[in-house]
Amino acid sequence: MKPAHIKIIYIAIALILLGDLIYSYKQYNLSGVDGDFSRIVLGQDNYDKVLNDPLGISTFSGESYPGTNRYTAHKVMSVYFKHVPFLFQNFLSPIDSLYLSISLAKFAIHLMLLLLFGAYINVWFRWAKWKSYLISAAIISPFFIGGSVYTEHLQVIDLCITYAMFYPLPLTALLAYYLPFYKYYITGNISKSPLFVVLWILFALGLVFFGPLPAALLLTSIPLFAIGLLWRAYGNLPAGSGRIVNVFKGLDRTVVILLSFAFVFALYSFYVGTKNSESADPMALKERFVLLFKGIQEVFFNKEHGVAYLFLATVINLLLLAYLYGKEHKDFLYLVAGLAVFSLLYILLLPLGGYRLYRPLILRRDTTLPVLFILFYVFTTSGLLLLRRCPGKFKAYPFVFITVVVLHFGITDISMPGYYNRKEQKPLMEEVAASKEDCVLLNHTTPIASWNFNAKCEESENVANFLLFYRVTPRKIYVRYKDHYEEPVK
Repeated sequence: MKPAHIKIIYIAIALILLGDLIYSYKQYNLSGVDGDFSRIVLGQDNYDKVLNDPLGISTFSGESYPGTNRYTAHKVMSVYFKHVPFLFQNFLSPIDSLYLSISLAKFAIHLMLLLLFGAYINVWFRWAKWKSYLISAAIISPFFIGGSVYTEHLQVIDLCITYAMFYPLPLTALLAYYLPFYKYYITGNISKSPLFVVLWILFALGLVFFGPLPAALLLTSIPLFAIGLLWRAYGNLPAGSGRIVNVFKGLDRTVVILLSFAFVFALYSFYVGTKNSESADPMALKERFVLLFKGIQEVFFNKEHGVAYLFLATVINLLLLAYLYGKEHKDFLYLVAGLAVFSLLYILLLPLGGYRLYRPLILRRDTTLPVLFILFYVFTTSGLLLLRRCPGKFKAYPFVFITVVVLHFGITDISMPGYYNRKEQKPLMEEVAASKEDCVLLNHTTPIASWNFNAKCEESENVANFLLFYRVTPRKIYVRYKDHYEEPVK
């Protein structure tokens, strides 16, 4: 292919990515304030305790409170939303500044994830870095569904900003933490700098308190990663009586130290998390596993949820790569096998984390995120490896296949816009801001910073404090809602 044609292709890819990013931001710019927002940012309903006890030490004296092992997530969200909206208030209204802060937070998570996926995928290629980042981002970004189709199990950036800060953001940090170890697996090199070692130990300490998932993911992945390193080292050594001893001697000391610290921190966090007052659950473990198996069938084999298409496309890529170029890419295929074992183990352990009514089948878009990220990575990397290896005119086949899959998700997302509550929520907030009353009766459209439509004024204490804190109202103004929706008088 002529250089001019290649340049046109890259320009087209860049334009497609730009278009997808613009559309994604428009979607993020339509979501409102969810019901957990004020409780976490302002430390309401006992959520202040986790901010005052970062390591959950009080749980050893028998105390139980919400989010015992989620200090980092609470702190990050609290600090961001206690400062950034007020910066924008210099040139925007309090309401618009708050919504802009939410939109930018979601978009920043989106961009950080694309950059990290690019860093992971780039390791397998000798292209210029910008090419790997551009191509991988253009493939993966359309999978960040925000419309009304596939969102139950394939929405990376949740409609609710709290869930976006507690699930994809911590996983972004986890991907950043694992990146040096991932490169070590492929290249055999890792930094020995004392500064790096100290920083990564501290990183691990903060990471294990960063939401519900990181501690459990580290506890699951670190043993598997160690087994994978030992197995590969064992296969590379000549047979002999000292083979097993030499395997352990061959492990990089820096890797062992860092992952040992992370594992111990994760164990501690997991224990502290058992004291979370939100984890109380009357459902028997056996019943949870029954629901999980229904969830697996629903998520991965029901075409209505989209994951099935991505799963099938990934399997096709892997089978072709293994059949055509398995010897050349055995390291990648071994890694994929390890990721498959990890995914299965992670899913099977989910029922141990309890049951939530809003996750009727255990699996949902937030709990399946680690597996979705693996699918994004494996589909993209295997597809690009096929594209690179296929000779001449045969390159068209993997190129068309990848393009069709990506376009399916991108077009589906655009053609079926989702429901966003900002359109209904903002006028309600403006109505409260303009009111002279101490309690405002609002229409039954969408609640402000709450999950419920409260009927009594005193039940909106958190909402009144939230509106006052962000200067939406000049004093505490309470709200209550009509018991049904009424069409506005025109």
